[in-house]
Amino acid sequence: HRRLPHLVGPCNAEVPELAARFEKEESKGLVIIGVTDEKQDVVDKWVASKKKTGYPIAILNGELEKVLGVPHFPFSGVIGPD
Repeated sequence: HRRLPHLVGPCNAEVPELAARFEKEESKGLVIIGVTDEKQDVVDKWVASKKKTGYPIAILNGELEKVLGVPHFPFSGVIGPD
């Protein structure tokens, strides 16, 4: 069973809002990074099938999610500058 959490549901729904916010506030220092644990080819197909996000998408390797405390995917979070 292959799970594709970022290809469906809430994650897809929030991409346009995040992209619009990023475009509007990037000049003010806003940073948005999409995060997934999918393989590169899956991400490439998803990006090709959607509007551009405008922000980068990071593919995790198992370590960063531990550091940031990501409990599961899909996951949305906000990290402050401090």
